[in-house]
Amino acid sequence: MEASTTRLIHYTLQEYLCTHPELFNNAHSAMTETCLTYLNFQSIKSLLPCPSPESPDTPFLEYSSLHWGSHARVELPDRAESLALQILMGMIITYLPDRF
Repeated sequence: MEASTTRLIHYTLQEYLCTHPELFNNAHSAMTETCLTYLNFQSIKSLLPCPSPESPDTPFLEYSSLHWGSHARVELPDRAESLALQILMGMIITYLPDRF
């Protein structure tokens, strides 16, 4: 049975993390870049336009596809725009000619 709650193994770790919020200053930037970098991998781009998000070969595909924008809205790193444009341009070049 899968649960959506994560628990820390020891309460002292939780105390440490709560008293050092600076450890997470750029968490959303890091997640935005990680998601977009993953979506730019050639092995992932070759699965488009309709990959199966449940595939064991692509465990991060569904999360990165659905949530990179949420992370970017909170904290947009400089590199995120170029990574997102790479994905968009690749899709336009690949799929738009088939439409005309």
